[in-house]
Amino acid sequence: MRRTGLTVAAAVAMVLGGLAAPVLPARAAAPVKATSDSRVYSGDFPDPDVISVGPVFWAYGTGTHGLNLQVVSSTDLLKGVKPTEALPTLPAWAVAGRTWAPGVIWLTYAYVMYYTVHDRASGDQCISVATSPTPRGPFVDRSSGPLVCQTNEGGSIDPFPFIAPDGHLYLLWKSDNNSTGLPSSELWAQALAPGGFAVSGQPTVLLGDTSSWEWPVIEAPAMMAIGGRYYVFFDGNLWYTKMSGIGYGVCSSPLGPCTDASPSGAWLATSGAIAGPAGPAPFRSASGGPFLAFNSWGGGVGYPAGTRGVWLAPLGFAAGYRLSGRDGGVFTFGNASYLGSASSTRPGAPVVAIAQTSDGRGYWQVGADGGVFSSGTAGFYGSLAGLRLGAPIVAMLVSPDDRGYGLVSRAGAVYPFGDFGYAGLAGAGAPVVGAASSLFLDGAGYWLARADGTVAASGAAPALGSGHAPVVAIAADPSGIGYWLVGPSGAVSAFGSARAYGSWAGGGTVVAILPTPTGSGYWLVDAKGDVQTFGDAGFAGSLGAHPPVAPITAVAGTAPFLTCSC
Repeated sequence: MRRTGLTVAAAVAMVLGGLAAPVLPARAAAPVKATSDSRVYSGDFPDPDVISVGPVFWAYGTGTHGLNLQVVSSTDLLKGVKPTEALPTLPAWAVAGRTWAPGVIWLTYAYVMYYTVHDRASGDQCISVATSPTPRGPFVDRSSGPLVCQTNEGGSIDPFPFIAPDGHLYLLWKSDNNSTGLPSSELWAQALAPGGFAVSGQPTVLLGDTSSWEWPVIEAPAMMAIGGRYYVFFDGNLWYTKMSGIGYGVCSSPLGPCTDASPSGAWLATSGAIAGPAGPAPFRSASGGPFLAFNSWGGGVGYPAGTRGVWLAPLGFAAGYRLSGRDGGVFTFGNASYLGSASSTRPGAPVVAIAQTSDGRGYWQVGADGGVFSSGTAGFYGSLAGLRLGAPIVAMLVSPDDRGYGLVSRAGAVYPFGDFGYAGLAGAGAPVVGAASSLFLDGAGYWLARADGTVAASGAAPALGSGHAPVVAIAADPSGIGYWLVGPSGAVSAFGSARAYGSWAGGGTVVAILPTPTGSGYWLVDAKGDVQTFGDAGFAGSLGAHPPVAPITAVAGTAPFLTCSC
């Protein structure tokens, strides 16, 4: 989103509203492994920042080879390229020789570079901004002073510009406290004014070096929106040692609050060919896939023996999902944990839906009679059990903060519980078979899918289109405004920001579709519990040759912890 201009999702979100997502509770993200296949540039290129412009990758880095800041480009992931000067002239107020960590963004009128430079007046490292009409440069800094410089915090370094899905601009950086002997360091964020040449509002602290592996410094913040959440990457410990590593936190907005998802150890640490990884730089390819670039030492750790080359690999999520049966049984696969099932209470009607909490540590199951069964961290806020309904329940919609839900009937009625903020009734038509929230709108809108392929948009959810009948399920694209429709034969149609990654030809009776957290793939599930993968969906298992006693009716995901094929 930050790298190739606004995507369809971002453009729609600019019109319709902003992204909000709950913060995950502190829990150690699984460490990732690395291979030498991920190295894309072996020269010395510290603090990389990568953008894609069409088929071309552009990378910017701290100056070596006598350059202030360096830039390289390639259609082959930076292989076989030679760096050139990105910023030939520093502003008059700056001192040469201490210039590093550029972050580049396209803002419709120019490519804008934020970078760290030494301020002559204060004696601190500060952040400035330069522009160029092309990604190659030369970038020109016309400023009369720093854009950001926290002199009371020892200065400000490691800027990273970020465009949120709603189109608003932000700048992340690290306060240079440790350079003056202060005991801690912190990562900050602040809104940028339109145009990107001034900050707006007040800065906020995202994370500090509160974990032992991060001490004595946390730095190089970089943010990406994936799957309806904000992820802030950072490196911790000393960059010139093998103890350096990369972690990440999950934030409810670009300004926080954030939760450290790697409190017990680095998410990406020294292992195998990778030594002292640092300088994380998330970006999206031209096709929209999330990637991570970072530094790793080669030829030795630390200067003058070693050099910091660039590594690059796709980001994803550990596969995990839960299948729910008509009798309320729950079957877990991959990193999904079993937390209980409705079958233990002998539901009075067939179980037709399952929905997970945002932290993946809880889920609800819903019966056709409106009975609600909660497990794990999922709260119980009421049900329709015992009431006489005009039509059976077929789906559940969950509030963004997990403190409420809406039960959807086959006739299109939506019954709210807890803080679920929207009740409604779709117009007459074919039976409703599924529902999905418009995720970028704080739950203020949703889509109801009908068996004939038509989709009713309610609240602020945009009308995006209908599929070919018959339709059995709908799922919202977690990375934008869009949805998928699936038929019983496994045919998939995509609308809005959702992309089609294939259909299930020759499968059984498909009953559900589950998107991956990146939105770059999905799982299809049939009534026998067989699972088919598409796009970046990983296969974590299925019931296969052991069909359930009762047919599978629904599927839900699990906690979205990042992985990196590094």
